[in-house]
Amino acid sequence: MKIWPAESLDAEERFGAPHAKLFPFLERRVRTPEGCGILLQVFQDRAAVLLDSERKKKKTLQKLYFCAAERIDPLDWNLREGMVIH
Repeated sequence: MKIWPAESLDAEERFGAPHAKLFPFLERRVRTPEGCGILLQVFQDRAAVLLDSERKKKKTLQKLYFCAAERIDPLDWNLREGMVIH
């Protein structure tokens, strides 16, 4: 069972959808079934992550990884100290 931070629970209540719990983690590091990366988009049925393996590709087109939002886990659950990637 995941224990979500207050910001995530507030987003879920405000938007009335479970995937909204990920909104506070946009532009932060997350874990996916295919590896870790940066959460870039969250939709009702899927989320988009730029995997670390793709970020390392300097001279090629980087591809986003899409999976169900419920399969995404933040690497750092502490939003106050988490680093935002720009």
